[in-house]
Amino acid sequence: MGPRAGLERQRLGADRDDSVSAGFTFGQGAFNALDLTDPAEPIRAFRVGPPEPGGNEETLERVSRGDYYLDMRTAPPVARDWLNVVRQTRTIGNAWPVDTEPVRLGSTYDVLIHLHRVRAADRL
Repeated sequence: MGPRAGLERQRLGADRDDSVSAGFTFGQGAFNALDLTDPAEPIRAFRVGPPEPGGNEETLERVSRGDYYLDMRTAPPVARDWLNVVRQTRTIGNAWPVDTEPVRLGSTYDVLIHLHRVRAADRL
């Protein structure tokens, strides 16, 4: 997840009706990524614990006990206000470790999917 969706929106046009930008966040768990610290083992599973206080994931963890999605285009005003504040967010892609980044979720994605726990895929 990260600001890349905002770049795609700029390139495609924010007013396009035929595209939806979806982002994922999660509370804790494991994932596979390129290890930026160990060239001998380029891809491996990483595990992260609970999100940092004050970040987007910390509050998203408290919204519901189950996994959920939020269509930010139709979210109530109080939710949109919260989503339009820049907060630190994990930006997990194909490489790790990386620092959290300041992200305004409400303008970065149309739909946000939040998972409480994730696990790394089995590698073949």
